[in-house]
Amino acid sequence: MRNSKYVWVFGALLTVFGLFAVYSTSIRKSFNQGSKVTIVQNIDTVKAFDTLLSETIEQKTAQVVSSTGAQALLTPPIIGTGENAQISTGVEHTGQSGMVVIMPSEDLTKLEKDLSESKLVSTKTKIIKTQDNYKYFSNQVRSLIIALILCVIVYFIPVSILQNKKVIWAMIIGVTAFQILVFVPALEARYGTARGWIDIPGLPNMQPSEFFKIGYIFFMAYWISKRKEIIATTQFLTQFAVINGAVFLVLLSIPDFGTIFILGATATIMSRYYGLPIKKIGILASIAMVVLVIGSVIIGLFSSKYSYALIRLTTFMTTDSQQKLYQEQHEGWQLKQGIMAVGGGGFRGQGYGKGLQKMGALPEAHSDMIFDAFSEEIGLLGNLLLLGLYFGLFYNVIRGLEEIKDPYFKLVGIGLISLLIIQVFVHIGVNLGILPNTGLTLPFVSHGGTALMINFIQLTLIYKILVNK
Repeated sequence: MRNSKYVWVFGALLTVFGLFAVYSTSIRKSFNQGSKVTIVQNIDTVKAFDTLLSETIEQKTAQVVSSTGAQALLTPPIIGTGENAQISTGVEHTGQSGMVVIMPSEDLTKLEKDLSESKLVSTKTKIIKTQDNYKYFSNQVRSLIIALILCVIVYFIPVSILQNKKVIWAMIIGVTAFQILVFVPALEARYGTARGWIDIPGLPNMQPSEFFKIGYIFFMAYWISKRKEIIATTQFLTQFAVINGAVFLVLLSIPDFGTIFILGATATIMSRYYGLPIKKIGILASIAMVVLVIGSVIIGLFSSKYSYALIRLTTFMTTDSQQKLYQEQHEGWQLKQGIMAVGGGGFRGQGYGKGLQKMGALPEAHSDMIFDAFSEEIGLLGNLLLLGLYFGLFYNVIRGLEEIKDPYFKLVGIGLISLLIIQVFVHIGVNLGILPNTGLTLPFVSHGGTALMINFIQLTLIYKILVNK
């Protein structure tokens, strides 16, 4: 089948693109070997760094020079006292000159007073050396090898087994039990404030929700395919809401709002494809939105360890200008730096490996925020190439699925490709500030072993469906 071969062509190109992105955003080769850069790390407020990046340094330092009579020299911007100067912004990235303010010690108090609002003087800095750190890149390569092995195993599974009722039930029960392991304290692993990983001795950390997505697609495809006669009725809508409500309750307790959103949207697309009226989709979406908002508020208020989810939501939804400014400098710092990275990339980008935000200003530059971080280097042109690769994959899969006769496998294919499409747009939407932060990776591109393995399993399953029709 002609469309089936393009599944691997575009999948391979996206994976290569992702390896380049992970390498650049995690190894941090923006500065020449042997040099080092100091960045503000532990200060009372991030307003200083934000001000330093958004305003011209010449204007700020010129005011100090004129009021103190200090000597000014052209060099990368440093503010301090002679050899103890310790705040640098890596102007090598832009090639611009700045002002060095070398002041007598008696004038240091005046300098601190003049700049007290923006807290530019820091007593603690972090040294980032440019020695290569291959941790994330090597992990991604290792995960890719494992993913390819899993692809071979999945490829040789007979198609008939994948539509066996007992196998489908065993699959959904197995992935649900695996998902529940995140609540076992001895196995729980975290990354920052985010939960959802498990650490099984002898194995790499895994994210059960990625496996759950595959089992969920097969279960919903089987369930929907058996309800063609009632697809347009309230009975179907009620059953759909009850089943997904139970599933999402488990995910909400983690909480994993990103997975809830993309699974709910995917199941809705599958139902619509099979005949669910648009009017009922609107009702379903309204109910789901209300439940999610109420659930997130309750969890955030009554369980402090889950409060970060509520903070993400309020950071996105606030309209008050003062509150928004405060959140941009605190909870919204990651988003603000990400948008600055995209803007810094412009049309052609700064060049491969020359991004500045990944040097420490943008958290999770190699995973959750990789679209922003790499955009600074590849610009709009590079992003158009990336979106073109995604479009090529999605277009060929959807065209191929039109020829599938079996309703169950057609629904499985629609579910698997919808899962990828939705995750791509959610990740980009989050990185551009259009959607609240969900912590979702960019398929085939972001660093993440479990996610990459599941992406390749999805491709293999889609390929099997297209080939077998």
